[in-house]
Amino acid sequence: TMPPHAIDAEQSILGALFLSNATADDIRGEVAADDFYHDGHRIIFEHALALIGRAEPADIVTVSESLTRAGKLDYVGGLAYLGALVANVPTAANSRAYAKIVHERAEQRRIAGDALELHRAAMQSSGMDADAIRAKLSAMLQRAESATIPRWTLPEPITADEWERSQLHPDCIVQDYLYADVATI
Repeated sequence: TMPPHAIDAEQSILGALFLSNATADDIRGEVAADDFYHDGHRIIFEHALALIGRAEPADIVTVSESLTRAGKLDYVGGLAYLGALVANVPTAANSRAYAKIVHERAEQRRIAGDALELHRAAMQSSGMDADAIRAKLSAMLQRAESATIPRWTLPEPITADEWERSQLHPDCIVQDYLYADVATI
């Protein structure tokens, strides 16, 4: 059985970003890069946000260029795949709904992972005692209840030195956006 995911919603988020960079504002707080199940989608999302964070357009051409510099374009499916993302998005107007779906599936995967970890601990006869397993369950439930959606914020404008460094090390480009706790925004 495949873990919970919604590839069509992931693709729709990316297509919506390409059609309207304002989508980034619409989905802020709804989805994070690590919510994407498909690794290629996560990488595309990171590159698009990095461009938007530098007040540059994020469209098929600019994102493909960014991915090419990082050596990731073929890995994510190539230029044709980026084009298909735009061609297949129903509408950019529903990006927040797509983001909620992607985040929900990510939460389901996290819960399943925690449950599997707890199951393994409980099934090992030489493992933890029942009190330790209960404590682990309690900690997992507490973490799940206090979970918030990471919010990303646009970075400060980069300096000329930082820009030069990013050109020498293109794989650093995906670090150009920041996550912040929801409570601090």
